[in-house]
Amino acid sequence: MALWSAARRSIQNARALIRSGKSSALLPFFQSNQSQRSQRSHSSVLGLEPISLAEIREARGKDLTKQHFTGRLLQGKLCIDAEVREGIIVHVVEDEQSFRYYLFLCNFASSWWTEKEARQWFPRDATVAIRDPVVSFAKDGVPCIEVLNPASLEISGIELEGSDEDPWKIAMVALENHEYIRAAHLFANFVHESSEKEDRIAALSYRSEGWLRAGLFDKALEDAEMALKLQPEGPFSSENLLRKARALLKLHDYRAALECFESSGLVDDNSREMEICKRFLEHSEQGHFDLNEYYLSRESGESTPECGEFVGAVSIGMSPDGKGRGLFATQDVKAGDVFFFCHPLSAMHDSEKLPAESDLLAQMVRNCMASGRSLEQLVSLVESDEIPELDLFKPNTNWQQRIGFIDIPACARKTSIDYGYKFERVIGLERRREFLSGLWILTAFANHSCCPSATQKAVGSASLVRAARDLKAGDEVTLAYLDPFMPWDVRSRQTKSRWGFECACERCHFESKLHSENRDLVNSGIKMEKMLEEPSNLDLFEVSEMACKSCRDPESGRPFFLSMLSFKKDLCET
Repeated sequence: MALWSAARRSIQNARALIRSGKSSALLPFFQSNQSQRSQRSHSSVLGLEPISLAEIREARGKDLTKQHFTGRLLQGKLCIDAEVREGIIVHVVEDEQSFRYYLFLCNFASSWWTEKEARQWFPRDATVAIRDPVVSFAKDGVPCIEVLNPASLEISGIELEGSDEDPWKIAMVALENHEYIRAAHLFANFVHESSEKEDRIAALSYRSEGWLRAGLFDKALEDAEMALKLQPEGPFSSENLLRKARALLKLHDYRAALECFESSGLVDDNSREMEICKRFLEHSEQGHFDLNEYYLSRESGESTPECGEFVGAVSIGMSPDGKGRGLFATQDVKAGDVFFFCHPLSAMHDSEKLPAESDLLAQMVRNCMASGRSLEQLVSLVESDEIPELDLFKPNTNWQQRIGFIDIPACARKTSIDYGYKFERVIGLERRREFLSGLWILTAFANHSCCPSATQKAVGSASLVRAARDLKAGDEVTLAYLDPFMPWDVRSRQTKSRWGFECACERCHFESKLHSENRDLVNSGIKMEKMLEEPSNLDLFEVSEMACKSCRDPESGRPFFLSMLSFKKDLCET
């Protein structure tokens, strides 16, 4: 709810800026209509019924409240350069009838983003489709489309109206100018419209390069494979094998990536890329990580060392004590053995303060949109009680995406982000205290225990989980969600307030009993202090009875600390 309220406030602030004229670049686009334009339809792809802005205006009537058009598709063109206001990406969109409306895109931009980043992702002249549009109206009557789930906005291409330049040259210039999303969509025009096989192969190759540089590795891999299918051998085959290898490396399929690197013939065996790929493959197969150089580095803690992911002797199963799903050892392990090493879906460091929750959410959304596997991992954690296949988390597995469209922010908000994990690092003689917040999907399947069987170590922003003691096959792998050195009452309050459960591990059961006994002793101490303040009312027998009760209690097993109760020891001995 707090995140939703913040998003709503940001939208209102952005609207206020637009109406005040401080965002002057937007206002002129509502002053006149332009000529009719034809746009590529999205409805056949998404299976939704198109809706026009004119139809939305008619449905408005006298009702000024927000309206949801579920199952409908609103199409248009981004007709300005994007602006960023209060963490919201603000655009103006024009539909086929030349009606214009504000577009407020939430949960995608980080708080430090400038217009440059927003314009990279959502370039001017891009044709878009918005599924299930949510519409409200500003005081000036201009419609406002609020997009809380960025996955519901799809870019289909770039329109180049009124340009006499060669479209291929425009696309190549965009790629050279680091406008990767724009370049990829410009090359898409040739993929869809060119009748020449060679042109389609070249367009797929360069579009793959654009996706790769933009960090959209699933799309880069798909285009490289399509190009290789059309041309297994030829002018572009080596480059496409190299693009495929780089995408696979980022998607944690190190074995397949190494094969593509070697087949491309463009990477030397001693090159950095080849060395990293071989090292990652070794990590993923053996689980041996040499972190000495990382911990000795002066920059330790600020960046994540280059390591491949690893999943060892661990599986996901149902906990027998009613705690739901959990992690379990699949074989006997020794203390210190690595269960798994995984990178986060979203994580941020901050040495001064806790990172903004909205920034973590935006990073999570972008990562899920870039990788179908990341999206399915998130869904397996929060949207299902079923036990997911471990191949979903293991590197070097032939995994196939099964999930289509989903409300990513709504799904992400159901997670419990490990928020504000403190750690200390030493740089020379300087000791610094930092915060690390994030979500590690496989780690999140582990249940809590105040006497955990495993330990989690932050290695940069990655999570290294090792056995804290010797375990037998079938033993549950548990982690401490909080500092286990805190007293029972503090731990109990935090587990209830932050995660909504009361820990019932053996340690908590024992310490809760001690806490109750200690409370009785403290109450006795207070009563004795009051008696000692008035010597005339002092009953030595009653004092000695209170003082020595725990000494005689065979179930207590604790000495009675007389020094804590401010009375003389000789009173107890009388």
